Amino acid sequence: MKIAVPCDGNTVDSSVSPSFGRCIFYMIVDIKILKAVPGTVKHLIEQYDQGMLEELKEIHPGHHGRN
Repeated sequence: MKIAVPCDGNTVDSSVSPSFGRCIFYMIVDIKILKAVPGTVKHLIEQYDQGMLEELKEIHPGHHGRN
């Protein structure tokens, strides 16, 4: 998934801009979405650090209220 991050400069060391619509630069970042695992936040972070989380390949719309 590619996302746009509003930035105050054109390097990865730049600050994130507080305004998406009036920022000077946008940095396009390609990220992976990972599957969460049941448990605590600490456990999830440990799993992430160890490279044990799977990449999410399929995204479903979910069931959010009436259609």
